[in-house]
Amino acid sequence: MNAAELRRLAEALYRELAGRPLADVEVAWNPRLRTAAGRFVYPRGEGGGAPRIEINPRYTAAGGRAALVEVLKHELAHYHLWALGRPSGHTAEFHALARAWGFPRHASRDLLPPPAPRWRYVCPACGRAFLRVRRIVRPASCGACSPTFDLRFRLVEERLSVSRRASSTARQASSTARRASSTARRRR
Repeated sequence: MNAAELRRLAEALYRELAGRPLADVEVAWNPRLRTAAGRFVYPRGEGGGAPRIEINPRYTAAGGRAALVEVLKHELAHYHLWALGRPSGHTAEFHALARAWGFPRHASRDLLPPPAPRWRYVCPACGRAFLRVRRIVRPASCGACSPTFDLRFRLVEERLSVSRRASSTARQASSTARRASSTARRRR
């Protein structure tokens, strides 16, 4: 489905649900969305442009037309409340609109692939590796070696590449490190 078809679908849905035409709102695909199925982007200040509804193409490719319609209804509900001058977050009024328009409060997380780990932390003592999507901002130590923070077991940080191949390599490295640490413990 191209951008023009997506816009026509949004217009038809909004006319059916709200009983009025879809005014100045952009409806577009956004392949940069990673964990969200879609989002409503508010205009910024005076002359900040039109509001925008962005849809994650990976989510809708995995879930088909039914998933696309649910996401569009959800984002159109945000737009509808915003256009009426009402609070447009996930408020009680939003949830009432969700029930009336017949869409779930949240998109299914099962349709999006889990984010690839970007960080690997290794214990210098036992070799145990921990894969993380988010960076640990405070110093951390290995919980297997010491239940409280201990500088001797401070985790060594390594940034992974973001590609899927790198994430599978990191998983393999993690399992290799676990096997090595269990072998080292058996030798003690």
